[in-house]
Amino acid sequence: MSAEILVRKFFDAYNSGDAEAMESMFAPDAVVEYVGTGVKAAVFRGRSEIDKLFKKMVSGAKKRLERGHSCPSSIFARDDMAAIEWSTTVADKDSGVPVITRGVNVCEIEDGKFRKMTVYLPVTADQPFSAASKLAIQDLGELSLIAWAIV
Repeated sequence: MSAEILVRKFFDAYNSGDAEAMESMFAPDAVVEYVGTGVKAAVFRGRSEIDKLFKKMVSGAKKRLERGHSCPSSIFARDDMAAIEWSTTVADKDSGVPVITRGVNVCEIEDGKFRKMTVYLPVTADQPFSAASKLAIQDLGELSLIAWAIV
């Protein structure tokens, strides 16, 4: 499977809230790392940790968010690497305030699976959640993994 197809399948699973499909796209010893301004660094090693991360994100997003969609605006891919610029738009269930999260994922790919995914989540002053820098990485992930609220 090409890197671009893998990325598109990941976003399809991401938008449908299918944590198991997302986790299955990672190599057994894969690493997911979150970095960004104002965000605590977090590293998830192996499919077991990655699976727990995605399941927690899916469950939290269903409770806190309504309607939304995540999509890549740019995909730069070759056989063993992909860089994806993406955005996610959601509405908070309590306030109805729309939240747009933008980021970049840089992925190393081997044998049709993600070997490493580095997620860059910039937190800026113009985002509606002014306390975003105090959120745990899972909370930020919940804000970006929104489409399960549609399901």
